[in-house]
Amino acid sequence: MGKTYNAIWFDTRTATESNAGVFASGADYSLVPPSQDDWVFYLYASGIIPSPSPTPSGPTPTPGANPISNLNPSTYVVVPHGLVSGSAVYIDRAFTYTTIPSFLINATYIQTANGDKAVIDPNFLSFTLTQNASVYIAHDIRITTKPSWLSSSFTKQPEQIITSDTTFDLYKKDYPAGSVTLGGNEGGGNSMYSVIVVPSQTTIGDLNADNTVNIQDIIILINEIFTPSGVVGADINTDNIVNLLDVIALINIIFS
Repeated sequence: MGKTYNAIWFDTRTATESNAGVFASGADYSLVPPSQDDWVFYLYASGIIPSPSPTPSGPTPTPGANPISNLNPSTYVVVPHGLVSGSAVYIDRAFTYTTIPSFLINATYIQTANGDKAVIDPNFLSFTLTQNASVYIAHDIRITTKPSWLSSSFTKQPEQIITSDTTFDLYKKDYPAGSVTLGGNEGGGNSMYSVIVVPSQTTIGDLNADNTVNIQDIIILINEIFTPSGVVGADINTDNIVNLLDVIALINIIFS
């Protein structure tokens, strides 16, 4: 008797699964996805039950360690793993994030105060990183002359963040665990910057560094294949190419 396999279709748009039936080894089959949208076909041996796949968390922060402590100004708020569309940008304004690069979705960020947008103090904001991490600064594109602390030590990224207020250029710097000090926004009448922290990846497949490898990481990987943005760790199978084989390898990690 030939071996049988169970199969599922994975919807990359909604991160949901659909039963694809049972398949026998040695037989020929024609695969027809549930719709004309993008689907991933996953085949696994009968008797192996894949772990339930969590759906995207939406505005609910993803579980994981908070990489920020000892924040100053103390009135600012750390939002662990809460950077999603609709999240509040500031503690003193109603502006929200509307467009976020895929590799920053569910990242930890600091809600600053837009009332501090004109501050020029070079040691204005400080915090402690509990682990190695990349620190991203989202800085108002309307501020054409960037603060020296930002332009001299951070690297401008090709992506941008958009809020209900304006568009922000994105800058990145890698830090070891320990203290971080940032200067003032120097923005005059424009908007205050945001601070986003992404811990260095320690688990294969944990592309959003939330200490969990799940469907959210698959979505980030698929976005990276079609719209490359330099997601750290996206080459799951380490063949120096980010493609569908990495998606298959990541699915195997999740369901193993």
